[in-house]
Amino acid sequence: MTTSTICTPTTISHNYQSECITSVSIPEESNDSSLLLNPTVKKKKKELKKKRQDLQGIRGIAILSVICFHFFPTVFPNGYLGVDQFFVLSGFLMCMLLQRSSKSLAEKESIQLVSSLKLTFQFYYKRLKRILPLYLLVILLSLIALIRIFPDTAYETNLESGRKALLLISNRVATQEEDYFTMLDIAIDIFTHTWSLSVEVQFYIIVPILYLIPFKFFKENYQVLFYGFFGLISYWYSIFSCSDNQAFNSMFARIWQFMIGMIAFKITDSRISQWSEKNGIMQSSFVGKTENMLKYLLIFGMISIVMYSRELLDKVLRWYLKLSWFPMISICFLLFFINVLALNENEIEDWLANRQPGNFKRLDGLDGNKTYNFDEAEHLNSKWSKKDIKNLIHATCEYESGPGPFGWCRHKGLKGKYKVMIIGNSWAANHARIIYEECGYKAKSILQGSAIGCDPLYAYNYGGQRCKDNVKTFEKRVAAEKPDYVFLLSRFIDISDNVNATNVEDDPIYQSMRNQTEKIMKHVKHKMFILTSIPEIEHENVAKIVSVVKSGKDLVKFDKTFVHTSPDSARQRHAKLIEECKRCVPIDYKPLLWNTTTETWRYYDVKNSGLSYMTQIDHLTYHGLELVRHLYTSICRKL
Repeated sequence: MTTSTICTPTTISHNYQSECITSVSIPEESNDSSLLLNPTVKKKKKELKKKRQDLQGIRGIAILSVICFHFFPTVFPNGYLGVDQFFVLSGFLMCMLLQRSSKSLAEKESIQLVSSLKLTFQFYYKRLKRILPLYLLVILLSLIALIRIFPDTAYETNLESGRKALLLISNRVATQEEDYFTMLDIAIDIFTHTWSLSVEVQFYIIVPILYLIPFKFFKENYQVLFYGFFGLISYWYSIFSCSDNQAFNSMFARIWQFMIGMIAFKITDSRISQWSEKNGIMQSSFVGKTENMLKYLLIFGMISIVMYSRELLDKVLRWYLKLSWFPMISICFLLFFINVLALNENEIEDWLANRQPGNFKRLDGLDGNKTYNFDEAEHLNSKWSKKDIKNLIHATCEYESGPGPFGWCRHKGLKGKYKVMIIGNSWAANHARIIYEECGYKAKSILQGSAIGCDPLYAYNYGGQRCKDNVKTFEKRVAAEKPDYVFLLSRFIDISDNVNATNVEDDPIYQSMRNQTEKIMKHVKHKMFILTSIPEIEHENVAKIVSVVKSGKDLVKFDKTFVHTSPDSARQRHAKLIEECKRCVPIDYKPLLWNTTTETWRYYDVKNSGLSYMTQIDHLTYHGLELVRHLYTSICRKL
């Protein structure tokens, strides 16, 4: 048995994306006639138990090419094609297995319909038996690692990815924001490697039909034409009817690769049969040279593979493969059920602890004189980090594309008179809830635009070309909307770089911010409210807050370890920008987060047992949003 995961970037229409392979294989039963060798007249029956060495060599070459691309991308720039090679190889193998089984069943069944149904059922059963139990076990182990080992920041994103992986729909087309978010170190998608297996399994669902139609209705010489025609339709669809993301993820846009494999088998199988009938055995100097070449390539590829003992593993597999359908289905059902429990671990924990959502006006539940103890504070700090991405989605916002929270959406249920826009990076989505609640009664429209990691005024290092494109998008959307008021809410990233000039006005970053502000303000009727910068935090400190406060340790020292990046340069640029922009109004959180006694930034509430104002993904928690709510209440009253 082998389980391998290979991830590589690939280029589709010049767009860079990440591509991963999950290969999970269990050897077929020793008496399975679907495992073929090169057919010859004089082969002994026992040789049918061996694997096709040429196909194993191709698989090794594909793996090696992807590995070389990872380690030496400039030397092997096309190594990512090994991923596509797996799909072609899969088409070849599935056609081989189906043809073998169909010929065997045709000899036993006189009724074609019964033979076709048995062929389909047998194919599905064998695929299920080979893939599903081990796949479900891998998902379960990944979920255990997610719950017990990974940081809270990875929880929410991976939980949703885990659900898709469990249903084998990981190849669902992702939005640009989702693609980008999976690359973040603090919340990497551990299930991203399952996308290719989802494509494979979805292909397995339809491949018996694709095989049976030409097998039943076309002569053997025309079956290749059927596969070619179907492949051309898929290729046309992937080029002319799909976005880049759809072409990358869609099984239908990838069918042409599987069809190449099926065509290759039909052609080679036909030629082998002709040579066998004519000569009794396949004789060809060209074939001999090709076989030798494949052998040397196979040897070269195997050098990179670490060998290990397989005796115990083989014994387990032999036991498993001899199981009847009932215990096998039971194992799959049990693993699926355990995975469902793991995916809902947080809800189950709340239910067991009898934690029920309260009917509170405040987001953090601290109405009246209520305070939280240490256990409650620790639970909420963890919960807010785990649910961070989900909490960025507001029920009133209808997204133009995708499920949110990033991208563009328009809030509904408004009856005021002003057109309001909320723009920025993920902090725009983070704050949209309280802006809607505080300004909604005065707004007839609230358009929200959130591009993760991208500031509307400047983009250079952090988001690359994606953020540069979003800067232009923000400008165009403001020009089209012509709002009365704009809230520009971004956690500084690029604009935090050191001031590269004696005077701020000569700083290149500031000049870019000023120019972009001027472009935006041409289309704003009244004012733009700009959130000024605060320090970026050390994310892992959020999980330590309650224990530090509870232990009575030196909080001043702890506060200083919280600051990851100083906001001084960014605050200088914001101050100068607001000074020159007469219709720009600052929103400053420093008076709320700066402890004047200790002269440190403090991101937690000591009175509430260390309840955090920040999540581990650098967003305000519900408690943090309540801390700043009164600023927006005041702004909205004056609109």
